[in-house]
Amino acid sequence: MEFGDKRDKRYPERVYPDDLEAPEKGYRIYKDAVLLGFGLRVTAAGARSFVLDYTVSGRSRRYTIGQWPAWSVDAARTRAKELRREADDGNDPQEQKQAKRDELTLSDYIEERYRPIHMTRLRKNTQDAYDRVLRLHILPNLGSKKLSEIDHDDIVKLHSKISAKAPIQANRAIATLSKVFSLALKNRLIDVHPVKGIERNQERKDNVRLSSDEIARLIIALDQYASRSDENRSVASAIKLIAMTGARKTEVLSATWDMFNLEEGRWVKPSSHTKQKLEHSAPLNSAALEVLRDLDRTSKAVAAEFGMKRPDYVFPGSGRTGHLVEIKKGWLAVKEVAGLLDEQCGKRVRIHSLRHSFASLLVNQGISLNAIGALLGHSNTATTDRYAHADFEPLRKASEIVAMASGGEGQGAINDMKAMMLKLRKQAAAIAAERGVSVDQVIAELMGLVSSR
Repeated sequence: MEFGDKRDKRYPERVYPDDLEAPEKGYRIYKDAVLLGFGLRVTAAGARSFVLDYTVSGRSRRYTIGQWPAWSVDAARTRAKELRREADDGNDPQEQKQAKRDELTLSDYIEERYRPIHMTRLRKNTQDAYDRVLRLHILPNLGSKKLSEIDHDDIVKLHSKISAKAPIQANRAIATLSKVFSLALKNRLIDVHPVKGIERNQERKDNVRLSSDEIARLIIALDQYASRSDENRSVASAIKLIAMTGARKTEVLSATWDMFNLEEGRWVKPSSHTKQKLEHSAPLNSAALEVLRDLDRTSKAVAAEFGMKRPDYVFPGSGRTGHLVEIKKGWLAVKEVAGLLDEQCGKRVRIHSLRHSFASLLVNQGISLNAIGALLGHSNTATTDRYAHADFEPLRKASEIVAMASGGEGQGAINDMKAMMLKLRKQAAAIAAERGVSVDQVIAELMGLVSSR
């Protein structure tokens, strides 16, 4: 019999799918007279599906093309011809179909392969950043698709969709997907890398640096902020240490006392603590040592007073990490007093800007880039190796320049600020006496501080 899509008196020999009788039980295959192996399977329930019977490598196979009427006779016959050609070439369409069915979705691949193999090697902060991009953008949009089904156009559409609201996050999503598919390509799970050639959004290089005068104002603001509470003092000390060492925020906040030798003035960061995953030994200048020695005395005194062991972390916290994690609130309050808010100074000053400022001050003093790289612990292996056995004292002297710029050669700016603060305090004392409030409260009001900060 020959199957047909439409009834036509000119072709009385054609049989139409809905005319074929359903068996009492199981199913029956009706063979097509036009194409060898092509047929229609009719079940006892009346369901009708097109199939193709073929032989490959001596094995008889049956491939289900799809249900009628979703598939027309002509479309199913055309597909059957394609499948037969594949079988004649020695390929097994049914085996390929099963492999496709068993193929991992992007979500499965990320959970089963990418996370345990790749993400575990990353720093905790980087893992958290990847998790955020995966959770908010990648998995909701592409997670259910098979790896081989995701093509270049899918990636372009996702990037455009995220870019509409968060262009930087869109770039991070592309970077994450690039690593995911690079690993999939290495594992031979895909043949083409779909992320190649995606044009990223332009990102502004945020290399803001503070002048000596701005650093002096920042130090004054930090001292005032620290005087308001023990918690503020801890945050202010952390920010000072970042400014005076050029260290990354996470390196400072997660630092433990056993990393420091206050007698020698040395900070040894273990490989697990640094971005480049290499041990980094850095000298501590006098300003940084002053901050640490003050914290050391205070923490020991508190521990002795309460008969308890001193916390391992220099900046202990109450969260699950055991150390301070977020200091944004204090940083904003300090920036406001120092006149470093975006609207006050016309630039975006971040905590990481202190690291750029540290390097900038050294460059301005003629210190070599290699020496600066050694102080900052940059990931350039050649530079790290070059200074692995260098004399420690020249590096200490280089670091000391930052302390001098903020407290030595920059002392004039600091003295001016202190004089201004003394004058302000005298004025505040007179106002406080009239109002019956504390001097600090009046100063806070005069400088625009909110008591709840």
